Amino acid sequence: MIKLIKKVLLLMMTGAFPFTATPQEKPFEAGEELNYVIRYKYGPVMLKAGTAKFSVRDVCYNRNPALEAVITVKTSSFFDGIYKMRDTLQSYINTHFEPIYHIRRLHESKSRYDEEMFYHAYGEHYSEVRVIRSNGSDVRFDKVLNCNNQGLDMLSVLIFARTLNYRKMDKGQTIRITNFFGKKKINIFARFMGEEEVESADADKYQAYKLNLDVSDKTFEKSKNAMEIWISADSNRLPLKLKAQLKIGAAEAQLVSYGNLKHSLNSKKILKL
Repeated sequence: MIKLIKKVLLLMMTGAFPFTATPQEKPFEAGEELNYVIRYKYGPVMLKAGTAKFSVRDVCYNRNPALEAVITVKTSSFFDGIYKMRDTLQSYINTHFEPIYHIRRLHESKSRYDEEMFYHAYGEHYSEVRVIRSNGSDVRFDKVLNCNNQGLDMLSVLIFARTLNYRKMDKGQTIRITNFFGKKKINIFARFMGEEEVESADADKYQAYKLNLDVSDKTFEKSKNAMEIWISADSNRLPLKLKAQLKIGAAEAQLVSYGNLKHSLNSKKILKL
């Protein structure tokens, strides 16, 4: 069950449309930090399942300037007793916000391994990666994956969803992408549902862009509208909230705090007294 919740969080912003923002409108820069709470619901019971932290810093990759984005996921003390999880995802992107390299460091219960992803090609019409999973010197698999559209690791999906120019998108517009995950290629259809108001974990209200996702993965109860995602309707494009229906119960992730945003948080509603 915890594995399902984790995968939902890592898929939380899958929806990379080919309508990216201009360089002047890039939504984040080095120093940004976002924190999330993950909850699991079964019937009337809602439990805190874990937390996630997203951060960004400037780095060099093969002697070229790049950004390193990191997301760490860990289970709560209650779920640690059932299935302890301490996963870290790192993605490197170039100055054009294109993926270069990704590594997933998995530490779940007694299982540990690293999964590296090297981008050979990335584009709207063709993407190709080499995926190597290993535990020290023990190579579990070494495989090349490709697709005829934008193909992204989980963390790069989150990054690129934030660079979208939602103002140029039509309500109901659907775009297909591919998520590379282990040996698998997961088809995702993201549907833009327009704008609506959403409430954060601290009860603040935001104007948000909404996406509905169809995900062809057995994690979910059904592929149609498997997930709902809300993104702040401002230049930061913060992932605010996620809801997903699992085979057993449901999962929800909400933004609880943020720091060092590049832009003003204009989507946040100000209460009038």
